[in-house]
Amino acid sequence: MSNAIDALQEGLRGQAALQRAAEASVSDRMLAGSRQIEEHMHREASDHRARATRSRLQEAHGGVDVSGVARMLLRAPDAPARTTTVVYSGLDDGVSF
Repeated sequence: MSNAIDALQEGLRGQAALQRAAEASVSDRMLAGSRQIEEHMHREASDHRARATRSRLQEAHGGVDVSGVARMLLRAPDAPARTTTVVYSGLDDGVSF
């Protein structure tokens, strides 16, 4: 809700405001998840490992097309194509030996 209010206060309206709010929400959620992982690493692992994990999470966040994810969530016509998830149901579906 606060992201939508922020977009409107920036002067955006309609689809542009919705897109900006969705992008901010996706980014907020990703950052919250990263913080949770980092806090867990600080409790369970060494400081060095926690810092390495933080660095990897920052790289991952930088590699995400937040705008594309937001367009997918909004089911925008110009949204990136969704990838098909492969479902494995039996023992023989895994990696061959």
